[in-house]
Amino acid sequence: MLGDLRANMGQGGLIDHFKTYIIRQEDQNLQNIKKFANKTAGVINAYKALQLSDAETGAIKALETAVAAYSAEAGKFDAAVVALTEANTRIRLDLTDEKVDQIARFIASRG
Repeated sequence: MLGDLRANMGQGGLIDHFKTYIIRQEDQNLQNIKKFANKTAGVINAYKALQLSDAETGAIKALETAVAAYSAEAGKFDAAVVALTEANTRIRLDLTDEKVDQIARFIASRG
């Protein structure tokens, strides 16, 4: 089961897909976050069924909290990306070459 936890949370798993999603904002990574969070929750539940020491129980709770946090933050970030995308469609800047040149001249005159 320990190998399953490592595989589901580490390289190619939950944390890796979370990092990639934050950088690339691709829906496939968000789906993979959900998939690996569910897989990890399954392994955690299997561990909970065992007779665990207090230290092991604490470690499992910490993992459970971390998985929940990654899942929740991915959802918040997804909502923020949607909001920014919607805002971007409402705001259109007219940056023709002439206007860019005007801005550049203004900045140069201030500096």
